[in-house]
Amino acid sequence: RFGLVDEDIGQPEIELWEENHPAFGCFIDNRDQWLVSNGGPFAPNLVPVYSWLADHDITGPERRAVIADVRLIASGALQGMQEASKNADKDT
Repeated sequence: RFGLVDEDIGQPEIELWEENHPAFGCFIDNRDQWLVSNGGPFAPNLVPVYSWLADHDITGPERRAVIADVRLIASGALQGMQEASKNADKDT
């Protein structure tokens, strides 16, 4: 929009704690899997999440923890998408 490219801005550095690797990896690998209505995305599609967990042999309590964390990450992502949508509406 302002003539900038990604290289002009750079990427923020984040520190990912070891215990968050499975949930973050699962979310990133399934980041384009959302349930969508006329109002836009409203929830993560957990079907591919369960498949991802099976592929990575994550079971039992760890599986439940990863699902809960993916839902938490998705909640933050949805909030960010809603804010971005509101800001985009202001620009038009």
